[in-house]
Amino acid sequence: MFRVGIDSAVRAAAGTPAFDTAASAYKIESYAFFGQATLHVTDQFDVTLGGRYSKDKKRARQTGATMDALPIIAAPFDVTNRAEYSSFDPRIVATYKFTLDVNVYASYSTGFKSGGFQYVPFNAASANTLFDPEDIKTYEVGLKSEWLDRKLRLNAAGFYYDYRNLQVSRIIDTPSGPQTLISNAATSTVKGIEVELLMRVARDVELSATYGYLDATYDKYVFNLGQNLVFDGTALVRAPKNTLNLGGEWRIPVADDTLTLRADYALLSTFYHEPGEGDPIFGSGIPLTRKDGYGLLDLRATYQMGAFRINAYGTNVTNKKYRRTVNALGNTIIGFAGQPAIYGVKLGYSF
Repeated sequence: MFRVGIDSAVRAAAGTPAFDTAASAYKIESYAFFGQATLHVTDQFDVTLGGRYSKDKKRARQTGATMDALPIIAAPFDVTNRAEYSSFDPRIVATYKFTLDVNVYASYSTGFKSGGFQYVPFNAASANTLFDPEDIKTYEVGLKSEWLDRKLRLNAAGFYYDYRNLQVSRIIDTPSGPQTLISNAATSTVKGIEVELLMRVARDVELSATYGYLDATYDKYVFNLGQNLVFDGTALVRAPKNTLNLGGEWRIPVADDTLTLRADYALLSTFYHEPGEGDPIFGSGIPLTRKDGYGLLDLRATYQMGAFRINAYGTNVTNKKYRRTVNALGNTIIGFAGQPAIYGVKLGYSF
């Protein structure tokens, strides 16, 4: 329910408020059958086969009404839609073990995300704009290994994701005002690698590092819900090319107790909150949806006394200022700040 107008507070106090009311009632029935089995072809070679069948039945009644002279909802509407979506998604994984501590694998699977209805539409046209199911084919090869008497862990993976009808949520300007609309990017691909390293440098000291590289693009994405924007070849939203996570943990014996000190640092490279890679041809506010890379540092100290535990923590301890979400509405920008530095203490008891 929306109360609008520069005099809305005065009118509400006088008992004559103006309302725009948008309501959605959903009914969803979901069914799924799944299973998998592993075949030990040899002592070193395994093949895992699996599958899942999913079916969704959905119904939505979406209505809008207004009591306002300058309404968000220009005309009353009452729309009911029904839809059914189903998919069978197989999975196959082949694993070869060189030793007990070293193996390689390759996998193929498909995935399915049901289609549906717009969230709180402001007009009948939006209520009747359904989005299609999202489908994905995934290919992955990787290495899992431990070395130096299991003091060193090295895992690596390369992957390729092939999306069809990737669901993309945007907030856009409409004649009825800002509105969330979900549309489909016809084809999108995500390629990348991830490397994880964990090393026990001393009996009670561990260091870790994880690096990820991502190449994620909309291969074909035309947003034609009133804007006719072509995002072909641009980066997916919130998909930084480079990510780096560093961690360290030191466990210190204190008599019969244990003090654990931990630090984690997460670094992201540049990414975008809206499609279009910050290019103003997609809207005057789009350049401001670019987010330069930043890092967040978290610290934690845990004192374990038998069943009792005291945990002191700090998140974003450098008080890095960043925006976790940005929406561009023409030349208007709506941003949501990320959490500032937060410190706290937790007490726990294990039964």
